[in-house]
Amino acid sequence: MTTSFLRAALVTHAVLEARPEQTAKFERAARATVRELPAGEDRSQVRAFALWQVQHDLVRRERRGETGEKSAQSSLRSVRAAAELCAWAAAQGLTLSQLRQEHLDFWLQNGSSTTANVGPFLKWIARGGLMASLNADRRSARTHVEPISSEDRLSVVRRLLHDDEVDLRDRVAGLLILIYAQPLTPPRRSRRTLLSSERTQSLPRG
Repeated sequence: MTTSFLRAALVTHAVLEARPEQTAKFERAARATVRELPAGEDRSQVRAFALWQVQHDLVRRERRGETGEKSAQSSLRSVRAAAELCAWAAAQGLTLSQLRQEHLDFWLQNGSSTTANVGPFLKWIARGGLMASLNADRRSARTHVEPISSEDRLSVVRRLLHDDEVDLRDRVAGLLILIYAQPLTPPRRSRRTLLSSERTQSLPRG
């Protein structure tokens, strides 16, 4: 018999007073999550976020009867995301106040699925002036690669032209891209173009 089941039975028989169960579940899980973080200012910020932002909102919703069986689990996601970001920053030798957009972008691209829930924490901590305002939208993570300079391009072209150690097919493909920006697959030809080509080939040559 689990503790939660036993308590529910005691509440039913008026031995114990009813309590906000979802809030209680969240509080236990959030406390355990925060304890896993290294001691310091960042852990204090995650704890404060869990208590004053997430738990306070959950308490208000539970009082209004707006919660369900998985409300605690749902609320905990943002706390776990905040803890994961905090732990990652510490592993990089950074504090939350030192994080910049490029750091967050890297974490969003390479972290677990939990990272998608970090937005509320970032907004909360930025409002307090404890760190810069950062964009947690995964789509904003910069994946664009700057084009190489003209000098670097010419250097690669020279190598492809004269380096016999590079496979000939790779050299040709690279030159097409670097010099002519040609696709590696032949362009699709329309039916009209094909018919015209067939008629031209069938004409007698005098």
